[in-house]
Amino acid sequence: MPRTPVPDRPSHKMQDHPSSLQRRALPAGRQIRALMIVALLAAAVLVVWMLAARRSATSANAAAAAPVAGQVRLSREQLSTLGTATVATTAFHDAVIADGQIAVDADTTTQVFSPYSGRVLRVMAGIGDRVSSGTPLVSLDASENLDAQSALVTALAQTRLDRVIEARRHAAYDSHGGSLQDWQQAQADLTTAEATLLAARGRLRVLGISQAQIQALEAGGIVNPSTTIDSPITGLVTDRQVGPGQVVQAGDSTALFTVADLSRVWLLCAVRDVDAAAVEPGQTILIHVQALPGHDYRATVQSVGAEVDATTHRVVVRAVVPNTDGRLKPAMLATSEILTSADSRSPGIPESAIVREGDQAHVWVVRPDGVLQERVIRTGRSNGTLTEVRQGLAAGERIVTSGSLFIDTAAQPE
Repeated sequence: MPRTPVPDRPSHKMQDHPSSLQRRALPAGRQIRALMIVALLAAAVLVVWMLAARRSATSANAAAAAPVAGQVRLSREQLSTLGTATVATTAFHDAVIADGQIAVDADTTTQVFSPYSGRVLRVMAGIGDRVSSGTPLVSLDASENLDAQSALVTALAQTRLDRVIEARRHAAYDSHGGSLQDWQQAQADLTTAEATLLAARGRLRVLGISQAQIQALEAGGIVNPSTTIDSPITGLVTDRQVGPGQVVQAGDSTALFTVADLSRVWLLCAVRDVDAAAVEPGQTILIHVQALPGHDYRATVQSVGAEVDATTHRVVVRAVVPNTDGRLKPAMLATSEILTSADSRSPGIPESAIVREGDQAHVWVVRPDGVLQERVIRTGRSNGTLTEVRQGLAAGERIVTSGSLFIDTAAQPE
C-alpha cells in the first residue's frame, strides 16, 4: 500500500529571521587585540628583514674591505704621515771600502838629531809650533862646535899668512932676489892652507852652521862654544825629546825634534786581501774623516802594499792627500772608498725605504689609486746616500721612504 508522505519537520535554524544569517560583529576589545597582534607580527617580520639586510651589507663591506695580500689601503690622514719620493736614476760605481788613518808624509818629514855633544841651554820650539827653514830649535854648549870654530879661525889665519908669503917670494923671484924653490914651497904651503880652510868651513856646514854664520865667524874671528840647532825644513814641530839642562850626545839614535810639512799628508788604509787585487795605483779615493763630518777629501792611490799582514790579512794602500787648510791631523781615523770602476746609472732609493727580511728586500709602491703595493726588489751598490735597485723598480715610480715598517705591520693579517 502506498506510503503516505510525511511532511518534513521544520528546521530550528529556518525559524530565524533571514537577517540573522549574517555573522554577528566581534566585540570592540577583541577587535583591538586582533589588530595589535597583526601589527606586532608585521613589525617582527620587518625587524627580521632589516637585520638580515644589515648582516648581508656588513658581510659585503667586510668582503670588500678585506686586505689583499701585498696591498694596503690607508686613509688620507694616514697617508699624509708617510714620507714618499719618486724614484730617479743616479750614478753608481764599484768600490772597495777600507778603514784607515791620516799619517804624516814621510817624504816631507824630518827628524832633527844633534851633531854635537853638549848641554842644552835653551829650547826654542815646542810641539805644535810652526817653524821655517833655518829657525833655531835649541841652543847648547858643545865642544865640537868650539873645536870646529877654532879650526876655521886657525885655518883662515894660516891661509892669510901663506898668501902673503907666497906673494913676497913670488916678487923676490921675479926680481932675482929669491930662488924658484922658495917660491914653489910658498905656493905649496898656500895650497895646503887653503885646503885646510875649505875643510874647516865644510865641517861647520856639516854641523849645521849656515853660510852666513861662517862668514860672520871669519869676519869677527871670535869663537863661541854656544850654538843652535836649526830646523832644516818649513813645517810643524810634531815631536820634541829634549829639555833645558839636558846633556845630549852626538850620534844618539833619539831625535831631538821631528818637523813635518803638513801641507800634504798620507792616508794609510787597510784593504782586505780578497779586495786588494782590484786596487791599483792611480785610482781615486773618496775619504770620509770621522772627526771632520762634511769635509770629505779626494786623493789618488800612490802605492799598494806588496805584502799581506799575516795577522789581519790586510794590505796597506797609501795615498797622498792635499791638506792646504790644515784640517787633517796625523792619527785621525778615516773611512776610504776606493773607486774600482767607472760610474753607471741605475734607479736609486734611500736605504730607509727598504724593508729587509733576511736575504729578501722589498719596498712599498704608491699606486695612482692610493693603494700601497708591496714590491720585491734586488739591491746592489751604494753611493753613500742612495742604494742601487737592480730589479723590481723603475724610474718615475713613487715609493714610501719613511714609515715602511708601520705599513708592514698594518699589512699583517689579524
